[in-house]
Amino acid sequence: MPGAASVLSTGGALRTLAGVDPAVGGPFLATRAGTAVTVVRREDLAPIATFDIRGADKLAVSERWLVARVRGRDGGDVLQARALAGTGQVRGIAAVPAPAQLGRPALDGDLLVYHVAGRRSGRIVLVNLATGRRRTAREAAGAQLTNPSLLDRRLLYVRATPRSQTLMLGTLGRPAGDRVLYRIAALARRDAGHDPGKRPHRRHYRDPDPPPRDRTGAAATLWSTALTARAAYVTRVRALGGHTTASLLRVRR
Repeated sequence: MPGAASVLSTGGALRTLAGVDPAVGGPFLATRAGTAVTVVRREDLAPIATFDIRGADKLAVSERWLVARVRGRDGGDVLQARALAGTGQVRGIAAVPAPAQLGRPALDGDLLVYHVAGRRSGRIVLVNLATGRRRTAREAAGAQLTNPSLLDRRLLYVRATPRSQTLMLGTLGRPAGDRVLYRIAALARRDAGHDPGKRPHRRHYRDPDPPPRDRTGAAATLWSTALTARAAYVTRVRALGGHTTASLLRVRR
């Protein structure tokens, strides 16, 4: 959850970290405390580099790069990359004006993925930070594709439509082969199609058999993801009675 304490779990042992917005990649871990973003070694938390990044709220790190999402001067989202070896010179990767949004970045080596959320469509962009080449890895009209993670050219992401929210896994170059790992109901409740005692009207959402909500009736959102060789992880956020809770789910690949 935004602003929550950062915890590192290693072999069942839990360590509370200094800073928020943690990101893990390769041998490193990055966290933020105010404008200071610090990269440390995971094994012993020894500091590797510290950067002053004003407005950063989401991070990604690999053995060679640090990427941060920051708030631009016009209120839009900006992605910036810095090489861990060298001067730490800032490289602009992407920028969008509000109300469009750039999602949390994710790194695997030199490869960066992030989502671009518009009002009526969503897409996931892949950038090779070593070469500068970029392409759209996934795109959908009438759906939001969010929170991608990347490992060994396998892409994990959340697909949200008026019908459902699904955790999807596929290969970068084969969108048609994506498969559903986990599925829950959409955030919006389905319109019954009529008002009590009145004639039927047009339904807003037409799924004849939407996934059931949980037993509490709470509205749930699939949020951030992570990918390992054996499992996929997704954060499930629930809101009920004015309270918000988050759970980390592990799903076999």
